[in-house]
Amino acid sequence: MAIVITSEYKNKLEELFGYILESKDFSKVDEISSILSECFDTNIKTVIIENNTKDSFFVMSIVPDEFVVDKIATLIMNGSNKDDFVSELWKNCDNWTLEIDSNIFDDKIVNLTAEELTALVLHEIGHVVNTNAIPTKINKVLKYKIATSPITTKAIMSNNKFIKFLYLPIISGCTFNKNRASLKNELRADNFVVKMGYGNQLISVVDKISKINNYEDNSITNEISDSYDFSTNTISDLQTRRTQLNRMKFKRLINRLPNGTKLKYNLNALESSLYDVAADSMLSVNKKINMTCESVNKAIEDYVCEAFGFRNKKLKEITRTELDYIDVQILDMKNNDDRMLILSYINSKLDLCDYYITILKDKKLSKKYQVPQSLSSLLSIRKRLLDSKKRAFQQKIPERIEDIHVFYPVNYQG
Repeated sequence: MAIVITSEYKNKLEELFGYILESKDFSKVDEISSILSECFDTNIKTVIIENNTKDSFFVMSIVPDEFVVDKIATLIMNGSNKDDFVSELWKNCDNWTLEIDSNIFDDKIVNLTAEELTALVLHEIGHVVNTNAIPTKINKVLKYKIATSPITTKAIMSNNKFIKFLYLPIISGCTFNKNRASLKNELRADNFVVKMGYGNQLISVVDKISKINNYEDNSITNEISDSYDFSTNTISDLQTRRTQLNRMKFKRLINRLPNGTKLKYNLNALESSLYDVAADSMLSVNKKINMTCESVNKAIEDYVCEAFGFRNKKLKEITRTELDYIDVQILDMKNNDDRMLILSYINSKLDLCDYYITILKDKKLSKKYQVPQSLSSLLSIRKRLLDSKKRAFQQKIPERIEDIHVFYPVNYQG
């Protein structure tokens, strides 16, 4: 992807942003889209999000089209072994949406200049679209979260009907880096910022935004992680049929987000798929909710049966050898990938143990399967696994400081 940010492009963007700042007229936003598309040699649709919410200031987001988001979600859940598959999808994406919070043009909220706005937009697009920093972060965080999640989460998110649960953390990873310290470090280390002549302006933007009362200082990692946790909590609520509580959580989160953002659109779509019925449907709302909960539990049962080979009535024992193996591997961890692998293995054994306990406590399932261990034995195994999990988290690994290198194509500086 060629990047050509000439002085002419920069001057025109500053002119357009200056016009919007002064007039609060967003009618020329299509001109901004055209210039950005030319600069970054890809289709970038710019959208001004009319933000009337009082407790949310997202600054801006640059989001790939839904096909790419869906493909990333599917490949991550399928456990692709190709480390750079997310980066490849990212690099080859031809359609992007730049969402700009309307509050950024309000001088009573944050008093930015046209030059500062130009600097911020060019940097954010370059940082998201033309480097592998964001897709690598999304891939790493989600792989870790999935590896340390219960099997119920994997069962639901890997189901085609519920794959949209994973859209939320992916889209959340595309928002403006809200951590002031990490962003400042990123800017200082980025030669492109200096070459464009916008280094001081970008740092000035961060200082101004961080002083806003309702601005939430949060890292990209936390944004991805928090959105993933929202999805896993929703799955848990559906399992236990706490649907009213869950719908309240959805409403609270949706109401905090301004209309028109990709994140809000996907939250609305997910809530609708779980709980709403079409106007011409013969289903009642309660019937739809019951069907959703039953679909969730059926997906979990099918996944568990496939994952653990529940094809025979007599199930496989959880052996002492497997538990001893975990202890050895914890002591042998050399890096965070080793930690993730052993945590994933521990969680798989915990999932199996918990499901055996569920079978023993369920009259219907206990007739269908023969669990090879007693309830007391399984509770003891579960305690040992939880202790091992705690040690795996606490075990120190030799520290390694990884430099972040952002490489920009020739002529990126204009």
